[in-house]
Amino acid sequence: NVVTYNTVIDAMARAGRAASVDAYFRQLCNNFQPDAATFGALINGAAERGDVQAAKAWLEFMESTGVAANLVSWNALLKACGRVSPPRSDVAEELFYFMVRVRGLCPDSVTLITLIGLLGKARVKELCAALDVDYD
Repeated sequence: NVVTYNTVIDAMARAGRAASVDAYFRQLCNNFQPDAATFGALINGAAERGDVQAAKAWLEFMESTGVAANLVSWNALLKACGRVSPPRSDVAEELFYFMVRVRGLCPDSVTLITLIGLLGKARVKELCAALDVDYD
């Protein structure tokens, strides 16, 4: 079932086994409809490796299939920005703006903590004020 595929995909993605992930994802798509958990595992696996491009590509593909990217998916994408060397604070800031303004998502404590790690507390407060987002 899809839960089993999601579990296997998540484990392989976290282990960095991209070829295996792609094969299992294709197999899942032949038998089931991927869901938010499927894409979340793919995005998070890329994020854990610091692969911002792959995480972003999976999120974009997720949305192109009609599965809405939730806050968990966006938080994983932001996490990828902090895992890459050097950290991509510029990309994180752009993603945060897009997430709030375009997608209408309200950041949670995970979002803000991730951003503080990348941008610093003062900059996150500035962004929140500019986007009319409650920082506290």
